[in-house]
Amino acid sequence: MEPSDEEFEEDRGKSLRNGTECLEQAPRKKSLPDKDDGAHLQPISRENFFSAFSSDTVVLTLLTVIAAVTRLWHLGHPHTALKSEESFSQSVEDYRTGTFHFGRDPPFPQQLTSYLAGTDEDDFDDDLENGVSLACLRFLPALFGTVSVPISYLIMKDIGCSRLAAGFVVLAFLLEPAFIIASRVAAAESFGRFFAMLSVFLLLRFVKEKRSDSMGASVYSTLIGLSLGLAISSTYASICTLLLCVWIALRSVWKVVGNLSLTWWQIFGYIRLCINAVIFLPLAVYICCITFHIIWLPFAGMNHLPGLSLAFESTLEGGMDVVASSQPDYVAYGSLVSLRNVMGAPDRPCWVHSHKMAYPKTYGDDGRRSSNQQQVTGFAFKDVLNWWVIKDPNAEETALDDPPVGIQDGDIVQLMHGLTNRLLNSYEVIQAPMSPECQEICAYTDTPHPQQNRWRIVFVHDYEPGTKLQNGIQFFLQHVPSAGLLTLTKKKLPHWALEHWEVAACHPGEEPTNASEWTIDEHRYPEWHRKTNTQEREWEIRGQEFLPEGPSRLSLWNKFLHLHRAVLSLKDANTQGDVATPMQWLTGRTVAMVWGKPKSKRQIALLSGSLVWRCGSAAILTAPVILVILWLWRARYPLSSPIPEKEWSRIAFTAEVFLVGFFLNFLPYFVTEEPLFLHEYLPALGFAIFLAGALLGEIVDQTLPKSTAQLVGLSFWAAWAAVLFYNFQQSFSLTYGMSDVSARQFQRLNAYRQ
Repeated sequence: MEPSDEEFEEDRGKSLRNGTECLEQAPRKKSLPDKDDGAHLQPISRENFFSAFSSDTVVLTLLTVIAAVTRLWHLGHPHTALKSEESFSQSVEDYRTGTFHFGRDPPFPQQLTSYLAGTDEDDFDDDLENGVSLACLRFLPALFGTVSVPISYLIMKDIGCSRLAAGFVVLAFLLEPAFIIASRVAAAESFGRFFAMLSVFLLLRFVKEKRSDSMGASVYSTLIGLSLGLAISSTYASICTLLLCVWIALRSVWKVVGNLSLTWWQIFGYIRLCINAVIFLPLAVYICCITFHIIWLPFAGMNHLPGLSLAFESTLEGGMDVVASSQPDYVAYGSLVSLRNVMGAPDRPCWVHSHKMAYPKTYGDDGRRSSNQQQVTGFAFKDVLNWWVIKDPNAEETALDDPPVGIQDGDIVQLMHGLTNRLLNSYEVIQAPMSPECQEICAYTDTPHPQQNRWRIVFVHDYEPGTKLQNGIQFFLQHVPSAGLLTLTKKKLPHWALEHWEVAACHPGEEPTNASEWTIDEHRYPEWHRKTNTQEREWEIRGQEFLPEGPSRLSLWNKFLHLHRAVLSLKDANTQGDVATPMQWLTGRTVAMVWGKPKSKRQIALLSGSLVWRCGSAAILTAPVILVILWLWRARYPLSSPIPEKEWSRIAFTAEVFLVGFFLNFLPYFVTEEPLFLHEYLPALGFAIFLAGALLGEIVDQTLPKSTAQLVGLSFWAAWAAVLFYNFQQSFSLTYGMSDVSARQFQRLNAYRQ
């Protein structure tokens, strides 16, 4: 018998109520925390702004204390400035005296050190000798190196790694001798590494905030921008970390755009915060740092700064004296010069000039014939076509000798035009265009009579024997075959010579006039050599800067551009030391001597190839392979993947951050032509260590049960700490230089050098 509709509904209601009661009485499964990169995390509030620090206060405090002991112990030793500290200490001293300078890296570390050290310049050099000021100079790098240790722990915890992984990484940063030595040297690299690591940590915290309307997001955005700005204001190598932060921000923005729970107003606000954090604020901080550098240092130094434009240097107090002394001491064969007439054109100075236009075949109505060669004229303005190279007639090349051979009174030379490579020439049988009583001057390259392009240097006044030609000495240029003197006739040439002034070889009377007297106006030792081709030589000549006649008026923005052009043209003067290649950093054993006491066995050396370096290299080589295998497995067998989706997203994000950070800090060194040193690999080594710790932690967590994983992780952590402490103890003398190096360590150093 079938139940009626009323009975059916009554039975159905009882069943539903019973099911609901069963569900309410059943134990509920605890929800797991979201372990992805923060797509659904709650906004950062004022209460949990410092949650990353408060959850591990004891651990962070202990790490900071131990790191401070290893970095600050006997910081004043060695008591003499290291080679790498000389430029840093000199820069700090220049800030104390207001003397303008610049280097290969931005000036923020020197600015901060000088500000904290005070502005009293009394006995500054004496303090350097007794070690007091050296301890002061080394304090900030050591302090930043100390704080970098707990920051490394926070990065690992914040990206979602286990305590095992974080402990693996922080012990490496804490006890690896390379990081300790780099933190105890007064150099800008320690500043850059700290601010770069702080920027990465803050950005990882920031990307968890998917809303722009909270106080925490704005605070983190501002702190990220300040940290990145100070990082690139400390070392230009931190630009690699800036690019990493831009990549993380773009990745986060892409996820936010796909989050349908957010409004377009919130998305645009989040994008604005990202742009401020990784672009606008870092750029603003860097510009402020350089501007402050320009304003703080108004005085010129004793010597010309290589690479700095003469226009910029003339704006400094005392800069014109430095500009005047920036030229070489004397003129030599191979010198690049401009010749200025002592008398000059009416109301204007005048220089010997030449251009590619040739003389007409005949002059005027009388039909006088010309050489029909390249014109040589007098030009009343400084111009790139005024440059001439003084050439030895007996040499085929124009390159400078080493050392340069100076030109003296009575020497015979050839004058080769800088841009056209034609020789200054004259013929007795060819009259000048406007002065028929004089000889025409032309620039001829294939003359059948080589002696026609010989000129004798004759000093106007008497000097001591052996005096070399230099700026300020007046001289005649006498044509050797005809004895005519190069003269500015004060006559203007027609339109076919662009109305320049006439230059001719005239035969003066008993007393030559100052129209035949010349002086070296500007003088350079060019950098070309015998293998330099014509095009490279032309580029160098066109790049020569003329001496300003007075202090230049440059805006602050123009000074900013001039300074950066000088930085880009600056070459590394430190060509001595233990140079290595990037592949040797990654796979080989290299050594960099930091300090050695004369007549003693005490040394400080930076060594690669330790267990920490090898673990980082192994992680860089194996992690991509493991990720590719897991990715193919998930693509081929999505239902049997050993790692859940959320865990896979977190692992992929972690590996992506550390791999991109490593290659951004490693690959650029393959294209540089500058000598490379071991300390330049430390930023990339840091990301390799991060990756090694994350890889180890995930292997343990994903392959072992929870209870077993904790036991194995604790055992491995203890063994890792013991090994690192043993390595630290064995490298103690090479790290601090307080005791003699043992014979075994000497053998190790020799093996690394080989």
